[in-house]
This record gives sequence, C-alpha cells and structure tokens, in this order.
Amino acid sequence: MNLAASGACAFLLGSAAFAQEAVPLTEELFTLPWVIADFEGRSDVEYVTSPTFGIFEVADRDVGGDTRAHSWNGKIDLDLPAVTISEVEAFHSDECPADRDTMTLLKLFEQVAAARTGVDGLELVASDGRRLMLLVSGG
Repeated sequence: MNLAASGACAFLLGSAAFAQEAVPLTEELFTLPWVIADFEGRSDVEYVTSPTFGIFEVADRDVGGDTRAHSWNGKIDLDLPAVTISEVEAFHSDECPADRDTMTLLKLFEQVAAARTGVDGLELVASDGRRLMLLVSGG
C-alpha cells in the first residue's frame, strides 16, 4: 500500500473512532444483556465464554449472570449514578480453572459504588473512581 493510501485509511479509521459517543446513563441500560469484557484482576486464562451481567427482575432488584464457569446472582440498588450490588452468590469449585476469576468477580461486584458510560461501554466503578469492570452490549 502506498503512503497516500495508508494516510487515507488512518484518517478514515480515526474519524470513525471519534464518531462514537457515550449513551446517557439510565436504569433502562441495566435491563439490557451485558457481557463483562474486562475486569480488574482478570486472569490470563482464555475461556470460550465471557462473564455476563443483567437485571432479571427490576421490581425485585434481582441481578445476575454467568461467571466463566457458573451462574451468579445478587441484589442491585440503582440511584444513578450510584449503584450498589449486594448479597452476591455463586457456586464455585477449587477444582475449576475458572474459580479464581469467579471469586475475583464476586468480590468486585460488592465493591461497585457507581456506574458511568463511555465510548467503550458501561463501566462499574469503585468509590475511588477506578474502573472495576467494563460491560458491553449488543452489536
């Protein structure tokens, strides 16, 4: 590829990246099915599936999903941007290679203090503002 074509491709790719915008933070966002694309303390182990997150019953505050090996559930309180996740439970087994990530996720869920949106997706953050996990939805 010549230099002019390379420059044109770089310009177009850069323009597309800047066209993305964060969506407003609303309670409706939490009813979408989410994939946890990244989380603090994630191991380097590769898995076929990614962990998931979603509110099952808004009125009952039921939240849950799948870790990389098992399902998890808990309770969620939304007073946006404040978010609290409590009563988190999941089956885990010391024999499962995904157990370390399962335990990491469970601990992170209980550290969530707020949510914010960005061009990458929905971020769940700790009280000190650091991102605990990045959630993505749709395609």
